[in-house]
Amino acid sequence: MLVLFGAGNLGRRVLAECKAKKMRVDYFSDNNRDLWYTEIDGVEVLPPEHLYDKALDDLYEGNKGPLVVVTIFNGAVVRKQLRDLGFPKGQILSCAEFILSRNIHLVDFGIAAPVFYKKHHLEISRAFEVLSDSKSEEVFEEQIRWRKLGMDYDLSPHDPWEEIYFPPFIKQIDLEVYIDCGAYTGDTIHQFRQWHKGPSHIVAFEPVMQDPLLPQVSWVRAGVGKEAAKETFSLNGAGSTRNAKGDIDVSIVRLDDCSYVDGATFIKMDIEGMEPEAIEGAHRLITMNKPVMAVCLYHRPDHLWTVPLMLHEKNPKYKIFIRRYADDCAELVCYAVPPERLQ
Repeated sequence: MLVLFGAGNLGRRVLAECKAKKMRVDYFSDNNRDLWYTEIDGVEVLPPEHLYDKALDDLYEGNKGPLVVVTIFNGAVVRKQLRDLGFPKGQILSCAEFILSRNIHLVDFGIAAPVFYKKHHLEISRAFEVLSDSKSEEVFEEQIRWRKLGMDYDLSPHDPWEEIYFPPFIKQIDLEVYIDCGAYTGDTIHQFRQWHKGPSHIVAFEPVMQDPLLPQVSWVRAGVGKEAAKETFSLNGAGSTRNAKGDIDVSIVRLDDCSYVDGATFIKMDIEGMEPEAIEGAHRLITMNKPVMAVCLYHRPDHLWTVPLMLHEKNPKYKIFIRRYADDCAELVCYAVPPERLQ
């Protein structure tokens, strides 16, 4: 019996890959009560409490027992929930472990087959050399080992979620000009305001999900990229994502073309895989202003090394750090920090 715990966008993508490989998925499960006893692409969604009963039935029928794949990002809480329900550890897999072990190439989840990393070993070595502290080196090396070995390698504990984008090693300045690329509904803006108590100017780029009532924020209904363009996006559980078959028309802008971000001192990018393009579109801004950069690394497997190398190339004096804030390869962030902005 194969169960996907998490019936959101990631779970549905894994289901599609399973179907393509002729792997039967017996059930979804989810903590969202509104989904219970509905069907998603022909697969019933069960309450978590009913999963264990189904597992006992499966064993009673002489099968070897269920496999529950946690198809959500940052799934540690759900894995504990499943253990508390009675599932042994060996019957619970993270999404990444399942993908690796079944040779599924869900590239925009941030991992690929081990041969991919061998192909890019020279770039990986170069990226390791630009890292600025031993913790970054540890996180980087762990990611490479884990992606090659999958479930046979245990990662060290991740950093607290509360520190994502605003870690304690970054020094605040009196007036912060914060540019939030991929602002969603403003959740990271709330985090920024918890971190920076002084005066600030905030510009938020978000093509679909916005909170126009959030005070003292300049919202820009656009995505950011390398060139000005029109793109098609689709809406998923975590925000909006570029998709050629999507149904939302979105304007893409270059940060270098936006005069209202010229004073940027801190730029955050969480833009569903478009980070390298957005960095190129901010070449002048980055090289002249030298803002703190906080850029997500987990949307594509090669971003782990290409993004640090890009940021180092833009400003060789940047100090480059990598931190992880969730399980597996999720919520990896690269920080490029001018030396004077370090605590």
